[in-house]
Amino acid sequence: MHYYLRTSIDGEIGSDENVLVPFKEMLKAYVPKATAQSCKNMLEIFDVLEDNGYVSMGDYSFLIENIFEPSDYRKEDILSLIEQVQNKIKTLLTNQGVSKTTTQGKVSCSGMSSTGT
Repeated sequence: MHYYLRTSIDGEIGSDENVLVPFKEMLKAYVPKATAQSCKNMLEIFDVLEDNGYVSMGDYSFLIENIFEPSDYRKEDILSLIEQVQNKIKTLLTNQGVSKTTTQGKVSCSGMSSTGT
């Protein structure tokens, strides 16, 4: 479900500069400016957020609250999908007794990932 969400968001937004520019502006508050500016598509933004511990499987609140909402992105189908996937993953993890931990490490949008995403 996590990867479905990533690819669905990228399929909707992809490399649309009208959407990415405001997202990258929001991202600059949390990662180095050069890292934010180097992101070429939504998958790379997602990677940066994951690699720096802001987004993880089943926890997308940071994405909504700090990237989507401040940039005035209002595609209800995508926002609804994020919430649905988040709730489903949380339910599955709770039912399986899985404890989620995150690690933080800084990477760029160059494709090198310290977490293997």
